[in-house]
Amino acid sequence: MRRIATEDFFKDPDKSSFHISPDGQYISYLQASQGKLNLFVQSLTEGSTKQITSYADESIKNYFWAGDDKLFYMKEKDSTESYKMFSVTKDGSAINLIQIVTKARVDIID
Repeated sequence: MRRIATEDFFKDPDKSSFHISPDGQYISYLQASQGKLNLFVQSLTEGSTKQITSYADESIKNYFWAGDDKLFYMKEKDSTESYKMFSVTKDGSAINLIQIVTKARVDIID
């Protein structure tokens, strides 16, 4: 029987959480970059891939498409034990922090 190192067993996957945009033109996924899971969007018609986020502090925990041109995502807990929620355009040109009331519980249900 082959043994798997603990570090390998618990490390982030190369790519995960694939989603197709509502219009079927793009595929999005999480991929490790700078040691954390970041959001990427690939055009299915052109084949080009764009890295949408480039976080080195916390990984993206979950995300979803909100229409053909926008995605919502949540970063992992920070040092204050809070999640942060963001919206971003599919080309990464506009990232917006969504203000969350203190002590409010936020999660994405898919």
